[in-house]
Amino acid sequence: MKRLRTLLIVILCLSVASCTSQGSKARQKISISPKIGVSSGKTTKKSPPTSSQNLEKVAVIDGVGVRWSQFKPALIEAAGSQVLAELILGNRIRQKLGNQPISQEQIDAERFLFLTSLDADPARAEKLLVRLRQREGLGTHRFKAFLQRQAGLRLLVDEKVQISEVAAQQAYQIEYGPTRDIRLITVSQATEAEQIILALQRGENFTDLVQKYSTDASHTSGGWINAISPLDPSYPTALRKAMMRLSIGEHSDIIALEHGFAVLRLEQKNTARLVAYEDVRQALTQRLRREIQQFKMRQLAVSLLRDAKVTVLDAQLHQNWKAYVGEIQSY
Repeated sequence: MKRLRTLLIVILCLSVASCTSQGSKARQKISISPKIGVSSGKTTKKSPPTSSQNLEKVAVIDGVGVRWSQFKPALIEAAGSQVLAELILGNRIRQKLGNQPISQEQIDAERFLFLTSLDADPARAEKLLVRLRQREGLGTHRFKAFLQRQAGLRLLVDEKVQISEVAAQQAYQIEYGPTRDIRLITVSQATEAEQIILALQRGENFTDLVQKYSTDASHTSGGWINAISPLDPSYPTALRKAMMRLSIGEHSDIIALEHGFAVLRLEQKNTARLVAYEDVRQALTQRLRREIQQFKMRQLAVSLLRDAKVTVLDAQLHQNWKAYVGEIQSY
């Protein structure tokens, strides 16, 4: 079951933006030329690319030149919409910030937060970051732009994030209060859930059924999910209520979820940990604040992308962008 408070938000991690003209206000309507650039907003007309430009070599392979016209389609297909989203998001964040600057200290703070989200150990986190950047093509320019965008989004949502004493107390109960370990099976159809219940009634092994049916990410570990608090909103209410009604080794009836159905088995009951609230209150409040910030930052990023008025002039990029917009609209 995916946790809502995961810090590695895909849209923020992978949609990294261009970061030039930090203090300038961007136009909402962005026109993309065949060279995949952002218009400056000036009315100066540009001549269409000449045939010699279309034949411009971008590489030479075994003595044979690779033309831009050969290179561009695959480049757009691989990352066209992603790069376009980066440009749009970066421009719209700067527009929202107006004259509010982003300092190097704030950018450095974003890098530190990103590292700690990867691993608590600084050395391991740095190694993981190197691998992540290599895998996702986050070079110096794009990674710096990502950090600037993160800093900008945090500035925009910061005043809206207030942690109450009630919220801090709830976070304490989730972290240190009683929890349950379960095994979980999720399916998309009610008929599949019924088949699972019948199989369990026949005495079939729950873990085997996990491997056969479950669509949840936990299926790779036999459906095992540990330390779920009955107060943790990261998990569906129906699942948490069903979990609390079970005895160890007992399985639930069919649980209706927002997108599908589930069956779980209770594996273990864990008692509360003996940690004083005042000893961890500050750390809990700080972590909760960052998690809520991250959630609001993601919401804002999606909103900014949805509201952008974009005219894509390149035919190949246009099709690529249409599919990307469809994903955003369904979020």
